[in-house]
Amino acid sequence: MLEAGGAAAVSRLRPAVELRLEGGGTTVLRDVFVPEGVDEEARELLAPLLARATLHLAEPAGVDRYGRLLARPLSVDGRSLQEALVAAGLALVRPMPDSDPEVLEALLQDESEASAARRGLWRRPAEMLIGEADAGSRLGQFVLVEGVVLQASRQQRYFYLNFGTDWRTDTTARIDKETLRTMQRNGFDPAVLEGRNVRLRGTLFDENGPMLELWTHQGIEVLP
Repeated sequence: MLEAGGAAAVSRLRPAVELRLEGGGTTVLRDVFVPEGVDEEARELLAPLLARATLHLAEPAGVDRYGRLLARPLSVDGRSLQEALVAAGLALVRPMPDSDPEVLEALLQDESEASAARRGLWRRPAEMLIGEADAGSRLGQFVLVEGVVLQASRQQRYFYLNFGTDWRTDTTARIDKETLRTMQRNGFDPAVLEGRNVRLRGTLFDENGPMLELWTHQGIEVLP
């Protein structure tokens, strides 16, 4: 069970929302990220939900590499706490290597509706959406990056989406071989992104300029 006391069950919000469990230990809200600036709103939203939430174990039940219980906390109306946060515009969808595609699809729909309604974070979308030219200032952060893919090509271990002409310094996204095969089995070929304006989501790190690792085609949005 979750620790009683509403918001007191939240042990931290970043880099992932962790919840304290009765008897010790924690569980984590997977597939979402709460950016800075909405901490108070997120805790206020979670407090009444956590006071009455139930804990559904993942199948198979177990723990992640940090020792956190794999579970799906649900509010009394049957919605996950992740859905509640994203629908209120207080969290962004964060795909991970082992994310459930159906869960991501539902969360992304919630995020799209929150964006259209300008809820929460989406009242100030410019603070979350960054151009590829500004990615270098956000290393180590989970971001939504927008820009035109100048080149999409496979090079040895990875498929690359290059946003600039100098791969040693410009912003790039990469897809490993296994993820690429999964994308293609699902009918998505990243080669079609060349010349397209896209929005990508992931955590930036430094490798020959700002780099994003993409884990699923659901982390890629083609823009007009």
